[in-house]
Amino acid sequence: MRHRELEVAVAAARAGGRAVLDSRRRLEIARKDDDRANIVTSADLASQAAVTAVITEAFPRHAIVGEEGTAGSTGSDEVWYVDPLDGTTNYVHGVPFWCVSVALHRPDGVVCGAVCDPLRDEVYAALRGGGATCNDVPLSVSVVDRLDRALLVAMAQSDDPAVIHEYVVLYERLLNVARTWAHPRWRSAWWRRAGWRPTSNGTWIRGTSSRAR
Repeated sequence: MRHRELEVAVAAARAGGRAVLDSRRRLEIARKDDDRANIVTSADLASQAAVTAVITEAFPRHAIVGEEGTAGSTGSDEVWYVDPLDGTTNYVHGVPFWCVSVALHRPDGVVCGAVCDPLRDEVYAALRGGGATCNDVPLSVSVVDRLDRALLVAMAQSDDPAVIHEYVVLYERLLNVARTWAHPRWRSAWWRRAGWRPTSNGTWIRGTSSRAR
């Protein structure tokens, strides 16, 4: 089933992705409010302009709220939210994990959204009540229903010591759960091959050292 808003979201996200790719040859970087953890680049601005152009051409009466500014009819109940370059720090450092995100919101909730990863030519799209796809192929949730058998991805972006501490505590908890995924026999064999040996109190030490690890 065709859905015009979703089609526009996908087209806008792809346009933003192309703009980000094109900006790599002439990248300019600045910081937001002297925040070392929050930067903006010429790619962010070019992407937002490209996304905005697609949306305003299709829906001139809609509002657009982007990370780098607003556009359109600011009083509209039809609001597009845009992150023109989600993962700017990765992008600047050449880490190939970043994307362009676009979503339409109405008073009763989010209608649809699209996330474009131009490096892999992938667009993830979702429509409320209509499921999600990647390049038009339907997606489903993982069959894994236990945290200790799941793939965990975590990230913190802040220079606030309290936020960093909270993240570290959470990350430690996740590691302590995730690292128990393997059968004890497999874990034991791996540690022994790596040159460690068990102690009477349940810890492991490397070689002949008495320091517990």
